[in-house]
Amino acid sequence: MKYELLENLSKSPLVYFLNTEDVQNVAKEKLGREVTHGEIKKLIDSIIENINWEEAISFAIDQNL
Repeated sequence: MKYELLENLSKSPLVYFLNTEDVQNVAKEKLGREVTHGEIKKLIDSIIENINWEEAISFAIDQNL
């Protein structure tokens, strides 16, 4: 799936984002159920800390430029 640059949402345009639907889809696969709002709040910091943005960007540069 191709993602477009989301230029109109911020002074610094977003390149990619995750939403609660993304979290719910993974939870359904892993747990067999949706997670509650409270459970999502517990997951947020860990999700942010575990996504290696530098590696993902570097990989994309290596593969595409």
